[in-house]
Amino acid sequence: MTIRLFRILLPAFLALSLGVDARAQNKLPKLKTVPRMQAMPMPYDQISFQREGMEIARYHFGTNLHRTFLYPLIGPAGRSLTRMRHPRDPQSHSHHNSVWISHNSVGGVDFWSDQGQGRVVHREILQIEDGDEETFILVKNEWVGNEDKVLLEETRRIAVDWMENREWMLILDLSFAAKNETITLGETPFRHDRRTDG
Repeated sequence: MTIRLFRILLPAFLALSLGVDARAQNKLPKLKTVPRMQAMPMPYDQISFQREGMEIARYHFGTNLHRTFLYPLIGPAGRSLTRMRHPRDPQSHSHHNSVWISHNSVGGVDFWSDQGQGRVVHREILQIEDGDEETFILVKNEWVGNEDKVLLEETRRIAVDWMENREWMLILDLSFAAKNETITLGETPFRHDRRTDG
């Protein structure tokens, strides 16, 4: 009698549990796919830009740096397109950190060289967005001069766009606002005058 009762209860119990599972699954939220392009926060004040899980660029923004920069930038062949420092002159070109934004005279303060008083200091990550066609970050930086005086406030958008054939495009959008006074950007030795004959 006990065996017969067990045979009857087991199928009823299985049918009941399967019915509950089916109803619970109907209430689950619709699953989203992982975006093809992602900006992944990493340790040590870095953000890794990834295409289908593979890193293609990395943003470094530690507050101990002279300026924020991007390194590496990985091309379609899987190799970095840029490097750190100049291979024949690493000391006087220590400021060559792959891709960076700087100027040699902002209100008279040198932000270009590592020996200059100016520093581009990261202050805040405002937004991180992932997507199938683009990923981007929006950050706030301050251009800090002598005696920790903030000369410029910068909002920077760094975007990485999807392209075919393992290619991608880096887009940098920057906007600046003077903190308390008018700031003059001095002349740079890299200025190039275009002259035409006749």
